[in-house]
Amino acid sequence: MAKKKESKTEAQKKVDTFFQRTAFTSEELRKIWNLAKAHRIRLGDYRKRFCTECWNPLAGSIRINNGYKTVTCKICRKANRYKL
Repeated sequence: MAKKKESKTEAQKKVDTFFQRTAFTSEELRKIWNLAKAHRIRLGDYRKRFCTECWNPLAGSIRINNGYKTVTCKICRKANRYKL
């Protein structure tokens, strides 16, 4: 039997309910990221909540310079930059 593919609205609901949670693992986040990419769902402000290198919740030092917000991850020390 073939697995039933979910619709874009169902995938959007899954993404929204996932980011309602306060704690999540990097494996769970990677699955949600791939689900959003498969259904062409923009994550918007959700993507600012995690590090793009190690997939863990983003926490660390914050700097604002030249119109960009730079958050350095505590775990992998990658600088995540976002335009203000």
